[in-house]
Amino acid sequence: RNNYTIHGKQWYQRRVRGDMVARLQLDTKPFHISFDIDALDPCLAPSTGTKVDDGISVEDVSAIFRELKKTGNLVSCDIVEFNPLIGTETDVETTIQSMGQVLREILGSQPKYCRVPNDTQL
Repeated sequence: RNNYTIHGKQWYQRRVRGDMVARLQLDTKPFHISFDIDALDPCLAPSTGTKVDDGISVEDVSAIFRELKKTGNLVSCDIVEFNPLIGTETDVETTIQSMGQVLREILGSQPKYCRVPNDTQL
């Protein structure tokens, strides 16, 4: 099993974008993405238990997923570490909006069997 962990914005900018597909040979075999929402900057995902100071942006995540989707080998995904019991109602809504943006990027052109709403009602 291959794991690839992102540790904040600076590490992402230095290492991830060109390295991940080659290092894990993702262009040669099917793979699953498990995305921890707490990798996002806390202002984008405040309703999580383990916040990452200076976390990555949704645009950073989108760039990663665009690279991964180019392989044609993405077979499944999940988004984890969202906790609606942490923070205010606004924090929860902000986190849900960020999760929706990430899901839309992962799914790209949405398959018939899976719809991601454009509002905060996931």
